[in-house]
Amino acid sequence: VVKNWIEIYDTDKDDDKNKSKQEDKIKLIVSAMKDMDFKTIIQECVRKTMTFGGCMLYPKLRGDDNERTKPLVVDSSKIKKGDLKYFKIIEPVYCYPVNYNASDPFAFNFYNPQEWNCMGQDVHVTRLMQFKYNIPDQLLLPTYMFFGIPLIQMVLPYLTSFESIRKNIDGIVRRYNRNVIKTNLSALVNYDETSNPFNDVQTFEDRIAYMNAVDDNFGILALDKETEEYQQFTMSLAGLDKLYSQAAEIVCAVARIPATKLFGTAPQGFNSTGQFEMTNFYDYIRDIQATIDPHIKKSLDLIQLNLFGEIDPFITFRWHPLEAANELEKSTIRQNNANADAVYRDRGIVTTREIREKLSKDESSGYEGLDLDNPDLDMEQQYDSGDALEDQPNE
Repeated sequence: VVKNWIEIYDTDKDDDKNKSKQEDKIKLIVSAMKDMDFKTIIQECVRKTMTFGGCMLYPKLRGDDNERTKPLVVDSSKIKKGDLKYFKIIEPVYCYPVNYNASDPFAFNFYNPQEWNCMGQDVHVTRLMQFKYNIPDQLLLPTYMFFGIPLIQMVLPYLTSFESIRKNIDGIVRRYNRNVIKTNLSALVNYDETSNPFNDVQTFEDRIAYMNAVDDNFGILALDKETEEYQQFTMSLAGLDKLYSQAAEIVCAVARIPATKLFGTAPQGFNSTGQFEMTNFYDYIRDIQATIDPHIKKSLDLIQLNLFGEIDPFITFRWHPLEAANELEKSTIRQNNANADAVYRDRGIVTTREIREKLSKDESSGYEGLDLDNPDLDMEQQYDSGDALEDQPNE
């Protein structure tokens, strides 16, 4: 979820005058996030959400010890530069919801806690960023302390079944090959010196130990041709791999993680690439990221207030793409973009300078930072507009 992390960027593309100022702001925000280890904090919140069903993220502000029961106003009038101290993760075991309505379905706080009690301290809901996923129906919310259903709880029954199947398959493999020596056991049990081929029971046990010792490809097993016969029974292992795979697939289905990710196995089936499963998995990850977006936005506003004393409405964030294109795919994309730009230029929709400006701003174009102050470019611009052709004498 958090591996590729986010990008802080400026949405105001028209204001070129303050471009450098905005870039400096973004650098300070990114640096502040690194100093706070904010990525690791969000990553830990996601992990606890899957482990416990949720968690709380508390932004510690200067002088807020006596104001925790009051709503948090994320505004420059309440939060000044240097007020944000740190972010603290609170596990759900230390939180209990209070001040919620359970009798009026029309009330805004119906099964919607407005305060939380954290180890005896009441905290207003706006001062806690609640991470949760797999949210149950309202009737079951108190059972899960108004958090989500833990992923571990959902997977555990199927994981237990999978582990049981794995152990049984291991036992079957251990009993896969059975060596049998046919001998006169009745004579051994009813000991008689005239009929027993062994002198005593100890001798029989020693003989079995000898057979086990030479039970390999280089051993020689000596048998009594009159009283002993050797046989080998082999158990069929057909279908065990399918049984194992099906149990593992059920675990993957409940966890909503492809087997190629969870177990590192190759995609199965004719001409299978696993692309469909990975697409569904990335959609699932984006759903989780969407639940985190409000908390990151609130944290970003708090960091801006802490650094600048104000919130820039044009500075926001976006998640980096989950799918990483390989070099062949990148070259194909660049080729398609180049063909499209050439068509637009030939039809007079865009000019060469506009295309160069686009390439110079595109990090993936291979021409980022291209020098636009090129005298040859001005001549090309004249040809694009037709001015140079008009200036030439007619032949």
